[in-house]
Amino acid sequence: TTTTTTTTTKITQTPDQAWSQILQKNFDATTKSCLTTLLKIIDNLLSRPNDPKVRSIRCANAAFENKVGRCHGAYDFLYSMGFVPKFPAILGGMGESSATPEMLELTPENESREILFNARKVLVRSATMDLGMDAEDVPPMPKDPPVVALAPPSAASLSSTSEGFNIYRTHSHNVQSAAVGAPDPYNNASSVSLTERQLKQLQSKKDKLEREMQVKIELDRGLAAYRPGNSGPTVEMVVSSSGGSGAVEGKGDSSLVAARLKRMEEERRKREEGGFTTKAMRDLEKMKKAKVSK
Repeated sequence: TTTTTTTTTKITQTPDQAWSQILQKNFDATTKSCLTTLLKIIDNLLSRPNDPKVRSIRCANAAFENKVGRCHGAYDFLYSMGFVPKFPAILGGMGESSATPEMLELTPENESREILFNARKVLVRSATMDLGMDAEDVPPMPKDPPVVALAPPSAASLSSTSEGFNIYRTHSHNVQSAAVGAPDPYNNASSVSLTERQLKQLQSKKDKLEREMQVKIELDRGLAAYRPGNSGPTVEMVVSSSGGSGAVEGKGDSSLVAARLKRMEEERRKREEGGFTTKAMRDLEKMKKAKVSK
């Protein structure tokens, strides 16, 4: 990196005086090109008061060198506006007055909007009176930058903020976390996260499906499922007094088991009383009793 030194230059002449020297030492074509570029520099300074980029000019820039740097007296005009030259530190004992500066900077202590308006007025008047330029070729005065006035906070907002603030709770809110459902710690209304809301919705759907399945099971098979700790209705089973399995009433598990035992007993008796049967006969009987489930 190259170290530069800033030379404090006192404003010894006004923009009007510096521009008079330019008119005397340059051809009109060179002066017109320089005038147009100087107007752009002044307009940028007026329209962008807080932008440091437009307050620093690199003198080695090709466009600046061709339009302003080669114009005799142009640096003096910029100095009259408040620009300060910066020279490379490697110059040593060389005279800085005869060298081309590396940078031009308009420092805050040297900037004056009154001087900038005066310099622009000098250039606009000279463009039409001395150089014969049309008024349409001269850029118009830039508009003043808008001033954004911040409205003072209302008493209601201040009171709500102070009342809702909790020193024992973190108030750091991550935007990326909020996108995936993290709650906003500043808003009590949205204390339930997106994940919790989705979980509640799924839980309600689950309960609804369980109720529907409960009804369907009771209608189809007479089975009833209950949560742990919940006792279902009492099922009464009536057994015939003959000692065997009689008619079974109810739709509980006990009635189904009793009916199953009764069928097994009947099948056993049929096998004992049916005599000799072949494998084909047994397969045919099995197929007749088989049920097809969809």
